Amino acid sequence: VGFCFLLRGSADRQPPDGRTGGGRHCCAMIGKLAVLTAVSVGLAVYVGLPWRWFSYHPLLMLLAHLALASAGIAAKRERKGRVNTMMHARAMLLATALSLGGWYVIYRQKQMLGKPHNTSYHSTAGLASIGAFCALSVSGVAGLHPDVGLLRTSGLVRSVHRLGGRAAASVSFAALASGTATIAGAPVAAALSLFLIGIAWTLLASPAGPKSSATSRHAV
Repeated sequence: VGFCFLLRGSADRQPPDGRTGGGRHCCAMIGKLAVLTAVSVGLAVYVGLPWRWFSYHPLLMLLAHLALASAGIAAKRERKGRVNTMMHARAMLLATALSLGGWYVIYRQKQMLGKPHNTSYHSTAGLASIGAFCALSVSGVAGLHPDVGLLRTSGLVRSVHRLGGRAAASVSFAALASGTATIAGAPVAAALSLFLIGIAWTLLASPAGPKSSATSRHAV
C-alpha cells in the first residue's frame, strides 16, 4: 500500500516537458523504501518469533518509523517541490497510522496480561513520538499543504514543522532501539542503534536538496 501510495504521488502535477526527472527520483525513493521495509520486516520477524499478538507491535512500529518515516523524510530532504512534498506527506501519514496501530497492539497486550501501562522509558518515548507524529500530521496537512494549507506561506511555521519533525524522528529512533534491547538483547540493539544513527545523520543532519523546477512558490 505504501509503495502504491508514494508512486501515485509522483504523478501529481508533473509538467508536460518531463524536465524534472520526477519519475527517476520517485523510483529511487521507492527503492529506499523497499530496502528499509525489508530491514524492518526482517528485524520484526527476528524479535517477534514465535509469532503472537505482541509480534505485531514491533512489526508496525518498525515499518512506521524505520521504513515509512525515514523514506518520507528523505523525500523532502533530497529534493524540494510539490511532488516531493506530497510524497513526504503521504509517507508520514501512513507512518502515523501504522504507529497508532502498533500502540493499539501493545495497549491490548497489557490489558490481556493485566499489566500497568506506560511504566518504562521506552513507553514514554514511544508515546511522545506517536503524539508528535499525530500533531505534525494534522498541522502539516492543515497548514502546509501546497494547495490548501492555511499557513503554507509562513517560513516560521515551516521551520517549526521541520524542527519538530527532527525531534520526533530522533525520539522514535530511541524508542525503537530501547524496545529492541528489551526483546532481543544488547548486541542486536547495538547494531540497530548504529544503523539508526547512520540514518538519522543522513536524513537529519545533511543539507536539503535542490528545489524542483516543478515547484510552485508555496510548495517548499
